[in-house]
Amino acid sequence: MRLVFFPRLLFDLRRMAEEIDRNVATAGLSHETAPGPREWAGFWSVMVQQTQNAFNDKMAQFLLVPLGAAVGIAVESYAGIMIALPFVLFAPLAGWLNDRYSKRTVLIGSAVFQLLVLLWITVEVMQHRIVGAMIGFFLLAVQSTFFSPAKIGLNKELLGEKHIGMASGLQQAAAMLAILAGQIAAGPIFDERWKALGATKEMAWQAALVPLVILTIASVPAIFMGFILPPLKAQSHEPFRWSVMVGHGTDLRTLWADRALRLGSFGVAFFWGFAAFINLWSLKLARELTQGGEGFGTISSLFMAAASIGMAAGFGAASLLQRRRIQLGWVPISAFLMTLCALVLCCIPYGTADGYKVLLGLSDAAAGLSLRHEITYLLTLLCLAFSAALFLAPLNAWMQNRYPANKRGEMQSAVNLQDCLAGVLAVVLIELVSRMFTMMNGSGLAAVRCQIIIITVMCLVAAVQSLRHVTAEALRVLVLPVVRLIYRLKVIGHEHVPKTGGVLLLPNHVTWADAFFISAAVHRKVRFVMYDGFMHAKGVGWFARLFDTVPISAGRAKDAVRLVSEALQAGDVVCLFAEGELTRTGCLQEIKRGFELMSRRAGTPVVPVWVEGAWGSVFSFERGRFFRKIPYKLPYPLTVVVGEALPAQETTAESLRAALQRASATALEHRSARLQKRKRDQARTWINGLQLGQIYALPRRADLVMWEHDPVAQELACIHIGFASIYQNRVLMGGDQVLNGAIRIGGKATREMLVEAGADVAPGVFYDFEYEAVALPAHLTHYRCYAHDGIVIAMSMPDPPPGAGTSNPQFGSCEGSVGLLLPGFYLTTRDNRLIVCGPALPEEGVELPEGSSLDERGFLTLETKQG
Repeated sequence: MRLVFFPRLLFDLRRMAEEIDRNVATAGLSHETAPGPREWAGFWSVMVQQTQNAFNDKMAQFLLVPLGAAVGIAVESYAGIMIALPFVLFAPLAGWLNDRYSKRTVLIGSAVFQLLVLLWITVEVMQHRIVGAMIGFFLLAVQSTFFSPAKIGLNKELLGEKHIGMASGLQQAAAMLAILAGQIAAGPIFDERWKALGATKEMAWQAALVPLVILTIASVPAIFMGFILPPLKAQSHEPFRWSVMVGHGTDLRTLWADRALRLGSFGVAFFWGFAAFINLWSLKLARELTQGGEGFGTISSLFMAAASIGMAAGFGAASLLQRRRIQLGWVPISAFLMTLCALVLCCIPYGTADGYKVLLGLSDAAAGLSLRHEITYLLTLLCLAFSAALFLAPLNAWMQNRYPANKRGEMQSAVNLQDCLAGVLAVVLIELVSRMFTMMNGSGLAAVRCQIIIITVMCLVAAVQSLRHVTAEALRVLVLPVVRLIYRLKVIGHEHVPKTGGVLLLPNHVTWADAFFISAAVHRKVRFVMYDGFMHAKGVGWFARLFDTVPISAGRAKDAVRLVSEALQAGDVVCLFAEGELTRTGCLQEIKRGFELMSRRAGTPVVPVWVEGAWGSVFSFERGRFFRKIPYKLPYPLTVVVGEALPAQETTAESLRAALQRASATALEHRSARLQKRKRDQARTWINGLQLGQIYALPRRADLVMWEHDPVAQELACIHIGFASIYQNRVLMGGDQVLNGAIRIGGKATREMLVEAGADVAPGVFYDFEYEAVALPAHLTHYRCYAHDGIVIAMSMPDPPPGAGTSNPQFGSCEGSVGLLLPGFYLTTRDNRLIVCGPALPEEGVELPEGSSLDERGFLTLETKQG
């Protein structure tokens, strides 16, 4: 019964997977965009298999290194070459095999091969043959040569582009943890067993044998993990030719034909050369501290454990940072961190063997022994490894995503070839420095310090070179966290941006920082449209070119349409501020129609975006100026709503305005969710007060006059309760204050008082919610506004001061209108009548008088049958 259980389980899993595949196909989904349960199960099975593979590999290797030292043969330098050599010899064959056959088949075959190699090593150790055991060491590296491109290539095939950054980081973190576990286990296990057996050369063989037997048995389950993978198609049908065996140059030429891939592969090769350098350097340092005697295996394992912990943590952090998209900006940043950590290692003392034994609990603390140097070294090594992992993970994910599907195995094998050549060069470099110091009668510790100086310089070169190529991405990584620190950003509807292909984003434009808000809210790289006049401005032009801005000219409309259309057709996400300039009223300005030609020519969807709450921030025109003002609070809350994509051929300026207004209502609803829970009965009053703070009309923290005997003023609780409480305004109710205040709000009663007082009225403004065209005192400005049941829907306001020299005038009032429609409201129709809707109004909305209209600038006009 037990014998048939496992095959039957595999059969059931396969049948379930096929059913899932049929359901996915029926739903019209693809694994590229929506990996199903079978794909995720396959990914996690590969994670388990590659983790066990790495543990078996490293533990076997690090049992042989101290075994070699115990029997009088220094194998660590030869070991480095033997690990790298198979990649040099067999990289083209590995690439061909992974493209020609299903990677699932390759993974299963690799697991079987590892089991056979471990059996070989065990037999050779049993026969006391170190040369035969080292051949097995070499064969383990051969197995990795074929296994590596299979496990890496599977990420894109199983999970698609969206998850590849996260998957790559997790895969590398798990591999490093497995390597760490293998390294930590091997040295101490060997040392303890050898010490217990008498620490003689003869007993060293026995000390390594039993762990190897256990490892061999434990490698069996990895074979069966491959069967959980879904059946995967071969990506190429190229037949085998003997020329494949020596196709190193061909594979490298294929890889290098793509300049971006070539540069990325050099970065990956630098990491693996660096890793090999630090690995061997740590062994050299451990040998110098112990003189190759007792404790060498344990202390070397401690050093590599610190490096492995750092790398595992770095890969884990990279997985989190890339959970939504690949972040290449971390490459130069982490390279500079590597340089800093390596520089610290150049300067600090490394401690003593006794100090490390005390840290490991293998020895009692001697009198006066300080562990400061040992702890400092281990922490610096850990930080160095963390930075190195953060350097590699984005590069790896980006390259996996860029490989052509039918060349993925070939290109990954070419990358592996470069990596191993870099590892060999690192080993040669360390040995040359060591021999040079030996010839000069220098100390081994001086050689170790010289070696780390060399790698520090190389890290600095890598940092500078990578920064040159991904400066924009690095700035995004640095700036966006600052934006998130200043602004508490909430994003609604980010899934409305298509995952691939061109798309035109059309947001409202309130602040100079809107580009950063959009970049933070959208999971794809965004190219912004800018007038070419800014391209020649100092600083601004450099940033614009750096971020691949699309330059357009107001005087060359056809060129502007062509440039934006070409960017869209190339599959870019392009952001155009359709208002043409920043709003200085807080309300949505006139929509320029140029976007209609751009989107229709490109045939790409249009996505409206609304940034809610930015009015009042440092970079908005609130308080009558951009910049030069103290923020009200930090972090400043913002809500970004990404609306549903609109078809290019049907979207007009009018339909875009309607979509943006609807998005503004959605944003306000989400932003005011806490108010609705806290205020309940007065929720609409407070929500409307929140809206009034997003326009130029009523200044925050100013005195407002609302006469206590004016029923219209008293009905406007949204102002004297909601707005005043949220934005810290003082509301004055006295009659003398109506005459002397600067900002009056009310209706007929207040207006009659002002007319009667005449010249005794102080200069200022009067917001009239019961408007009649009467002559007010000349030094008093009369603004017509509109409210329904105490909820302000539209307000006229002062014309804002002019902006920059190229800015068009903006108006706060318009003859015959009741003012600008407030953000947070949108219009719809019912029985040919206009209905205004929004979270501050009843669910059914408010019906406007017949003949009402909203013009292209956002001014609301109310017409009655009589008028």
